Amino acid sequence: MFSNDAELSEKAIVAEKKLIRLRNEMKDEDDCIITGSYYEKLPKLLNSKLYDIFVQMPKTVIQHIHLTAACDVHFLVNKLCYYDFVFFNQKDMMFKVSHNGCELPGYV
Repeated sequence: MFSNDAELSEKAIVAEKKLIRLRNEMKDEDDCIITGSYYEKLPKLLNSKLYDIFVQMPKTVIQHIHLTAACDVHFLVNKLCYYDFVFFNQKDMMFKVSHNGCELPGYV
């Protein structure tokens, strides 16, 4: 099952909205906070409200966060798809990375 098939409870929806708001606040301050140099961005990340929440989550989210959960799709398309090995399928909202090209239907 992919995450876009999951159904969230009302409580989870409220939590998701709070996390998205915190993420967007960080991106408004620095639009490359997620994709920039790790060591350059680390102090800001470690001192954020979002980090405070993540370190309390099970499985320590810090060690298991997916890039697509960290930033919205439009940001990723704008920042990543200029590489000739990153492809995006708008219908499925999925990325594929391949140095050999991508012949799958719908990927550009």
